[in-house]
Amino acid sequence: MRIEDIREMYAYNHWANSRVLAAAGGLSAEELDRDLRTSFGSIRGTFTHVLAVDWVWLERSHGRSPSSVPGMEDWRTVADFQTRWAEVDQGWTDLLGGLTDESLGTEVAYTNFAGVPHRYPLGKVLYHVVNHGSYHRGQVTAMLRELGHQGVSTDFIYFLDDV
Repeated sequence: MRIEDIREMYAYNHWANSRVLAAAGGLSAEELDRDLRTSFGSIRGTFTHVLAVDWVWLERSHGRSPSSVPGMEDWRTVADFQTRWAEVDQGWTDLLGGLTDESLGTEVAYTNFAGVPHRYPLGKVLYHVVNHGSYHRGQVTAMLRELGHQGVSTDFIYFLDDV
């Protein structure tokens, strides 16, 4: 595992999140909140989940164990998500900028929201965050199509073509 590869994955993650958020930018408030019977109900519910998880893992990677996600209830519009995600992405960029190949083996120890302690190598945590986002971006694309809107491709290969 190399930090150079991790940084590329996070550049991809940012690119892909930006594409999905842009695709959702034209949705009405009703469409954003419509319960489509998916894991998190709506597109807004799915965005809330992914952004919250991105932030929680960033906090854990800094050695903190948050017990809640502050401000989450204020994420109502696509613009709200874009603003907050930019802040979280900057946090990841700052963290990754100070890492080396060797530091990817550093242990991330935290207590989850249920009070259960866990430990994972930092490199594995970093992979998890991007993989988690990819899974849920696919759900959002399906929801966009179900609502009659254009889906968006966020395949890694398209990122390579775009950068």
